[in-house]
Amino acid sequence: MRIAPLERGHLDEATALLAAALPYDRVAVVAAEKLFGGNGARIYLPEGLVGEMGQRIREKISGSGAGPALMTGLLEDVVIFGVAYPLRADYGFTRGVGGKTGTTNDYKDAWFIGFTPDVVAGVWVGYDTPQSLARPAAQIAIPVWAGIARRMLDGFPERDFDGNGLLEQAWIDPWTGGLARQDCLSPMRVPFIRGSVPRRMCERDHAADWAEYYTRQAIADSIAHADEQENSMDEYFAPPPPDEHPRE
Repeated sequence: MRIAPLERGHLDEATALLAAALPYDRVAVVAAEKLFGGNGARIYLPEGLVGEMGQRIREKISGSGAGPALMTGLLEDVVIFGVAYPLRADYGFTRGVGGKTGTTNDYKDAWFIGFTPDVVAGVWVGYDTPQSLARPAAQIAIPVWAGIARRMLDGFPERDFDGNGLLEQAWIDPWTGGLARQDCLSPMRVPFIRGSVPRRMCERDHAADWAEYYTRQAIADSIAHADEQENSMDEYFAPPPPDEHPRE
C-alpha cells in the first residue's frame, strides 16, 4: 500500500489509515505549518497534541532546547541503527552524525541529508528524465554523501552534538514501547528528554516472536546450504580445463 505525501487534501485519508492501524478509539491528525528555530527558543506544537502526554511534552521542551536535541538524537539513531547504517559500517563515519535517506516510488529519486555538529550537506541522485535507479538511497546516495562530507570535514575534530547532555538513552521494546527485557527480540535504543523515559517494562510474551525468528533463520540456512551443494556439484562435474600444451 502506498501513502501519498501528507498534504491538505490527504488529512482525512491519513486519519482513516491511522485509526485503522493504531489501537486507539480516536486519532487526531494535525498539520504543523510553522517552523521553530534551531536554538530551541521557540517550539511550535500543534494544538492537536492534547491530553496529559501533550502537556508533559510541552513542559519538557518549551524553551529548553531539548526539542532540537531530541530530533538530532532520533536522526543520529538512523545512522547508528537504521537504514543509514552503511555510513558507519562501510565508510567509517563513527563521529557524531545524523541524517535521513529518501527514496521515491520505483527508485526514481534517491537522496541523503546528513549533518554533524559542524557541517550540513545533502545529495540527490536521479535522472533528468525520470527512470528507475534500481536501488534505494542507502546504496546510491550515501556513498556520494560520504565522499563529499569526508572532504568537507577535513580539519574538524570528531565530537558529539552539544544537545546530547539534555537526553538520556533507553532500550525499548518496539512492539510495546516499554523498557526492553533481556528476552525482547529486537530492542531499540531510543533517545528521550531527561525525565521522560518510560517506567513500565515490556509485558509482551515474545515466545511466538522467537519461534518465528528461528523458523525463518532455519529456512534461510537451508536455502543457503542447498545453494552451496548445487555449486559444489557443478564444480565436481565440470569438464577438465583444456591442456595448455597439447601433445603432437
